Amino acid sequence: MISAELFLGAKASREKNSIPGSRSDEQLGRLMGFQFAPLIHRMVDKHGWREKDAKACFEDLKRFFYLSSVSERSIIPSKKIDEMWHNWILFTKDYAMFCQSYFGRFIHHKPRLRSDPPVGSGCSIKETLQLARQTFGQLSENWSFPNKAINEAASCSCSSWCQCS
Repeated sequence: MISAELFLGAKASREKNSIPGSRSDEQLGRLMGFQFAPLIHRMVDKHGWREKDAKACFEDLKRFFYLSSVSERSIIPSKKIDEMWHNWILFTKDYAMFCQSYFGRFIHHKPRLRSDPPVGSGCSIKETLQLARQTFGQLSENWSFPNKAINEAASCSCSSWCQCS
């Protein structure tokens, strides 16, 4: 299982709600206004997604990034959101510019390795979904996880920030 890792440098430089600009609603509104048609086209052309599904998943990916930027806990993407993220990373310059512009830093995608320490506390899918529901209300099917995974801790090791390895 993977999660968002915000590359922050010194631990002391981290601040909750650190998206540039003012707080919450304005930050989220600015983020949600961002569009990137080449990614939508890639999901349609290369992966056979319907355009409306690709657009909806991109909206959820931005919500996922927002949660990872404001939460002190790890959050875990669903398979569908993760697939969108994998494809966006391929647009390296655009992705890096987006991260810098909206978060002031690069958002790394880092899967758990076999050699990583065992699962720590606070890294569950249930917590991700709870935070997402508290923040956004009802969630789309893009946030769906297999039932078995929801009842187990995710296979990532976590620190107090959104860092999974």
